[in-house]
Amino acid sequence: MILKNKLYHIYEQLALILSQLKFICATTFSTLPQQINKIVVGDNKLPSYFNDSIQEITSSDLNGVTIIDDEMFKNRANLMSLETSDSVIKIQSSAFRELPNLQTVVIGNSVTNIDSYAFYNCDKLTNVTIGNSVTNIGSYAFANCDNLTNVTIGNSVTSIGSNAFYWCKKLTNLVIPDSVTTIDTYAFGNNTGLNSIYIGKGIKNIGTYAFYGCSYVYDLYIYATTPPQLATSNSIGINPYSGKIHVPIGSGDAYKSATNWSSLASRIVEDIEI
Repeated sequence: MILKNKLYHIYEQLALILSQLKFICATTFSTLPQQINKIVVGDNKLPSYFNDSIQEITSSDLNGVTIIDDEMFKNRANLMSLETSDSVIKIQSSAFRELPNLQTVVIGNSVTNIDSYAFYNCDKLTNVTIGNSVTNIGSYAFANCDNLTNVTIGNSVTSIGSNAFYWCKKLTNLVIPDSVTTIDTYAFGNNTGLNSIYIGKGIKNIGTYAFYGCSYVYDLYIYATTPPQLATSNSIGINPYSGKIHVPIGSGDAYKSATNWSSLASRIVEDIEI
C-alpha cells in the first residue's frame, strides 16, 4: 500500500509538470510571427531553422553572428538581398547555395573566408561586393551565377579557388587586386561575356584553364613584372584573332620566353607603366 501511494504521488507530480509544459509551449508559440522577413539573432552561430519567406538579411540582423553555417539558407526561394555584419567572419560551404531570387550580396569587412559553393547557382545574382578581410574564395563559390554582371574583389584576397566564378557569362570587366597570388583551375572559365581583365602585380600562379573559353577578351592586363607561373598556354583565354596581353614596360622579353607564355608571344604587348 505504501509503495502504491508513492507511485501515485510521483504520477501526480509528472502530470502537473506535463500540464505546465503544455501551457508554456502554447503561450510561447502563439506569440511567434506567422512570417519572418528578417533574421534577428544574438548567438555566435546561426541556428538551423528559419522560415522560407525570408526576403532580406541586413547587417543589423546579423550583429553578433560569427559563422553562417553549412547550407544555412540553401534553396530559400524568397531571399533577395544579403549584407553581412561586421561580426561575421566565415561563410561556410553552400550557405547560400541555389537561391533563385538572390540579387545583391555585400560581404562585410570582417569576413575572412568564403567556403566552397557558398553562392553556387544563384541565377539572379547580379552584384557582389567582397569585403577587404576575405583572404580566400573557395571552389565553385560563385559558379553558375549566370546573371552576375558586377563583382568587386576585396584587397586582401590571396587565393581564388577552382571554378570560383565559372560560367558567370555576363561579367564584362574583371579587376583582380594586387593581393591575389593564385588563380586556380577554371576559376573564371567560360566567362564568355568578358571583354577586359586586369590582374594585379602580386600574381604568382595561374592554374590550368583559369580563363579558358573567355574568347571575347580583347585586352588582358597583367601588372606583375615577373611572369607568373602559367600551368598551360590554355590557362589564358583571349580573343583568338585580336586579343592582346598587356605587360609592364621592360618585362616583355621575360614573358615571351617564360614557360607556356612563349606560345603567346605574338599577343604580348609591352605597354604598362609601373
